Amino acid sequence: EFKNKKLMIVSFLEGKAKKNLTPPNCKLVGIAVAKMHEITKKFKIKRNNNLSIKSWRKLFNSVKNQCVKIDKDLPKLIEANLVDVEKNWPKNLPSGIIHADLFSDNIFFKDNKFTGIIDFYFSCNDFYALEIAICFNGSFL
Repeated sequence: EFKNKKLMIVSFLEGKAKKNLTPPNCKLVGIAVAKMHEITKKFKIKRNNNLSIKSWRKLFNSVKNQCVKIDKDLPKLIEANLVDVEKNWPKNLPSGIIHADLFSDNIFFKDNKFTGIIDFYFSCNDFYALEIAICFNGSFL
């Protein structure tokens, strides 16, 4: 802390985000993320994922009445899907600390060489499968 403010000193990360990642780029990212998952297994800290399934019901309820503006049946469709997901959400998948925001804009390359990952703001404890799903989702945006 400095003058009642939190601060952190970090080294500069060279490179920039690529709009489209190639399969070799994805392999490099996968290796780095696997190393991060392995190293953080030893950490004793825990942070819940505030954007995971436990938050979805409250979020849906906050917008449910607005959904009819898009389609009159949308609230029923979302409700049915949410009930199904809540009922079938896995409980015993391998988990640990994940980045939780691993989209291509947070992955840096310089001269086509992987230089690192930024933006750990959403990092939390959750399923490793969620980390993979976020990567896949991000590659199609």
